[in-house]
Amino acid sequence: MRLSKIFTASVLAVGLAGTAQADEPNKLITILTAPEPQTQLMAMVLTMNAIAAGAKAEMLLCGPAGDIALQDAPASATDGQPLKDASPQGCGR
Repeated sequence: MRLSKIFTASVLAVGLAGTAQADEPNKLITILTAPEPQTQLMAMVLTMNAIAAGAKAEMLLCGPAGDIALQDAPASATDGQPLKDASPQGCGR
């Protein structure tokens, strides 16, 4: 049952991405599901760079990645990550 839900969500996401690409060539859809803070941070950095370059971006946060959108987010979303002490949640603000 769970596998069919994941498959359905994947097909929907691919369909939406294809539609966005055809209608708006400068549109980025980031789908983030990773629980690792460094992966979340990199996704946020890359999405913010695309916005700075003129792209319109939308982000879908699923599973553990959704924690970065919480007002009272856990430490994994707010603690600084190595090299620049940036956090996944702080990058998008």
